Amino acid sequence: MIKRFAIIEAGVVKNIIVIDDTDTTTIAHFGAILIPPGISTDIGWSYDGTTFSPHAPPVLTLDQVKNNKKSVIRAAFEAAANANITVAGVIYQGGYDKAMRLDAARRLAELNVQTTVIFYPLDNVGRTVTMAVAAQIVTAISLAYQTEFARKQARMVAIDAALNTADVEVVTW
Repeated sequence: MIKRFAIIEAGVVKNIIVIDDTDTTTIAHFGAILIPPGISTDIGWSYDGTTFSPHAPPVLTLDQVKNNKKSVIRAAFEAAANANITVAGVIYQGGYDKAMRLDAARRLAELNVQTTVIFYPLDNVGRTVTMAVAAQIVTAISLAYQTEFARKQARMVAIDAALNTADVEVVTW
């Protein structure tokens, strides 16, 4: 009769085969263990000699939990810090790099004694703005970035100060 057998290595199900239970050569060759009808198991599950059980995920150290949480916070920061910013009804790309590039364009125009500068918002249509408006745009984008940066840093400090995994897990973006 066709039955399911588990191939076990070091207490872990490495493979599951479906063969005729009279094929004793194959069963013996692999050291296959009969999976009783109605019993669930899968590759990667544990086998203690009598019972199949889902393989428990490895227990992480506190440092590993902290590093994983920091990665999550960094990713959330990147998304928030680079979010678009609306200034006077115009949408600009956010983020540190964009703020620095716009500020460089503004400063270059100032050095050339210009009273206006062309900024390219998200729609890529150049807009001529006064130096005062240019400064407002750069300030708005920079302030949004700095706000998110401070938010990230506060969470990193909380993660570093955590004494156990429960303390780490409560830190969210």
